[in-house]
Amino acid sequence: MDGIKRDWNASLSNGIELNADRSPALAGLSFTGKVKGGLWSRHNLFFTLANNLNGMSKMGNIESAAAELGGLRLPQDLEPLEVAGQGSRSITFRANYRGDILAMKVYKPDAIKQFKKKHNKNIAVSEMSRNRAFRKIPELLPFIAKPIAVMGHDGKSTLMFLQEFIDGVPLKELAERNKGLPDSVLEAGETIVRNAELNELYELDLSMDDVLVRKQAGVWTPVLHDFNHVPKVEKPSNSFFARAFKGSAEKKSKRDYQLLEQWRAYSQKCSQ
Repeated sequence: MDGIKRDWNASLSNGIELNADRSPALAGLSFTGKVKGGLWSRHNLFFTLANNLNGMSKMGNIESAAAELGGLRLPQDLEPLEVAGQGSRSITFRANYRGDILAMKVYKPDAIKQFKKKHNKNIAVSEMSRNRAFRKIPELLPFIAKPIAVMGHDGKSTLMFLQEFIDGVPLKELAERNKGLPDSVLEAGETIVRNAELNELYELDLSMDDVLVRKQAGVWTPVLHDFNHVPKVEKPSNSFFARAFKGSAEKKSKRDYQLLEQWRAYSQKCSQ
């Protein structure tokens, strides 16, 4: 196992900069001492090696993701632990920030440029602002990930958005596993859309693949965490949309209720 541990201070050949020689994923890779015979010792050695290989895999995933992002420049107190998810605009890492586990959403270079060109906004600042708008509604607090900070808008690090890490499963996966969605999830969906509509917030990311569901105190709850979509109602892309969105709040929320109906339809399908 000698030589496997890497110095995360080094600049790797692909130009990725990782900050510190302190990766929990690599902890324990130096295996020393004699292994005594017997089933128990072999059993523990197996799990030691399995855990180490898992840590190496996570590190490799981080390096691969960093390469896709064109490199990572991170503050000293922020450490990526593993890749948690990926979308068309960003890659999200589970990360350690000053001792807390957070979601670290890092934006792809092309997405940053395209968002700026289309909306004349910084994508990270825009996402945090929209996230905060939802968190200002008391009725939505249980269903909205908590925004933490934007980093990199000053050029000192890679552009990223730090957010509460949601330890859950995709809503679609829960429906399949559970043979339908729990009533608590469907009722929460109604609460989310209705209160967003009352506060003039539209075009929520309610895709079944994007909404995460977590279990707290025995109750399944959906949590929204993706807020980098700019609703057409805010800035219609052409005159047709501008006229269309001058109507009632019901029209503006039509897409949200349609997505909610997809939850019900898929839940019904999975229950059969």
